[in-house]
Amino acid sequence: MPTDRLTASNQWDDLGVVTPPRSITSAIFPPHHSLPVDSKFWNILQAADDMERTYPTNSECHAEKWAERYFQEEFPKTCGEPAPPIWITDARKVLLALKEIRSAARMELRTISSRLRKSWEHGERGGLLEAIRGGLIQEPWVSKAIFDQQQRWRTGTAKEKREAKDVLELVGKAIKGPGSGNTEKLSLEEKETVEADFIHWCSLLKKLNKPLKRAWDDPAWEQASEEQRQAIRERLGKEFSLSLKEVNTAERYFKGSARCGLATPTEAAAELVGEKHGLGAGTVEKNHQDFLKRHPERRKKKRKSPTTPVAERTA
Repeated sequence: MPTDRLTASNQWDDLGVVTPPRSITSAIFPPHHSLPVDSKFWNILQAADDMERTYPTNSECHAEKWAERYFQEEFPKTCGEPAPPIWITDARKVLLALKEIRSAARMELRTISSRLRKSWEHGERGGLLEAIRGGLIQEPWVSKAIFDQQQRWRTGTAKEKREAKDVLELVGKAIKGPGSGNTEKLSLEEKETVEADFIHWCSLLKKLNKPLKRAWDDPAWEQASEEQRQAIRERLGKEFSLSLKEVNTAERYFKGSARCGLATPTEAAAELVGEKHGLGAGTVEKNHQDFLKRHPERRKKKRKSPTTPVAERTA
């Protein structure tokens, strides 16, 4: 039987998970630890994982116990030889890591869902739309929010019906997915409106970019209560003549952009404006480039490097 082995990160896709966080795997697998490459090993782990998820209350079907029993009892019958002893140890470690990854993912999703729910409850449509785009449409509060808007559209006042209709149209676009950068369906007036919003938010986010990131990097931020963090946001708002709502919105898009890591001001502005107008971030950015082509005078001129030698300029 082949017992070639691969590094620990190479086989996670066999169990339907992305490469796990180093903080989890490093605590379980030593550096440069390798895992079996034999497909039998991973097929048995997949079966053990499926068994526990199918019968979660049956202790005999717990993945680690089921896999160990299979390797010891069923494997020799099926394959005609015993399983390598280290497979049992590796199986236990992989299945433990898998549970920790899922637990960490559930906690992170709860945190994200809670943040977006608060945003929606504070009157920001983006909270609901970001939850839908992020795959949280099955969350109870998301389903209730959509149902409530449908009820407002059917039975509300004229103003409530207009507002609900706007929200439901954005929800529909969020479910369909982000735009691909096609601006042809926008009228010239719509393009100009989107561009004006984009320029406004780019300017605002550029003001807050470094101050907010300095605040997040401060160790005191992690230890601060939400009230203390709001006080910091209020101080930044006063410093730049912005409302607390604008600062909170800026923070959400810097951290919650669809891009990887913290977004740049331009990326965050594209996400924000796209969400507001029911467009993809790529469409907003394409609209900006088209605007600059129509108005070349609005392009920022790059500073030319001085041609005079330093010695002559300082003489």
